[in-house]
Amino acid sequence: YDTFVKEGTNYIADDITAEKCKLVENTSRDVDIAYANELSMICNTLGIDVFKLIELANKHPRVNILNPGVGVGGHCIAVDPWFLVERFPKDAKLIHEARKRNDSKPHWVADKVEEEINKDRNLTIGILGLAYKPNVDDLRESPSIELAHTLQERGYKVVGCEPYSEDKVVQDIKNLSLEEILKEADYLVLTLAHEEFKKDIDKIMKKKVFNCIGL
Repeated sequence: YDTFVKEGTNYIADDITAEKCKLVENTSRDVDIAYANELSMICNTLGIDVFKLIELANKHPRVNILNPGVGVGGHCIAVDPWFLVERFPKDAKLIHEARKRNDSKPHWVADKVEEEINKDRNLTIGILGLAYKPNVDDLRESPSIELAHTLQERGYKVVGCEPYSEDKVVQDIKNLSLEEILKEADYLVLTLAHEEFKKDIDKIMKKKVFNCIGL
């Protein structure tokens, strides 16, 4: 690696440690995100703004809580912890619970959306963001898509807005521009902090919105 890696540092380890390192990095992120997502559920019950709570808690010099979202996606963080759980089922209990918590978050959001719209299936629900993280076009393991499919399975008309995809339909979800979804959707779920959404957040917040990311 020293022959072509010209920036940064190459660290030497045995092959098992080196291979395990990536799993451990991604699993650590998954556990941290699970804590944030669980806090959002607790705060919802208590009527507390979880984002404000995290902002205050993070003023402690040794605390760095992540912000919650609609779940965890991508081909690494959402996948790698399962290798540890499968190989060490008796020991990886915290890892397993974190993975289950993050996998459950899209369904929890769907429950909250249903509560807010009083299960009115005549309303159109718009999902703002279908990728797995902000400002990318990668849809792998996307919790936003899981949320959309969950609502569709429950009988709701669901449309999406993924500005980083040119496809008119994304995994059976009609993909609209931001202007189009603001007109067509009766209720919005903001799942990603895409720059386009941040730029037009005032327009978005004029609608009825379930804000998963605190913008």
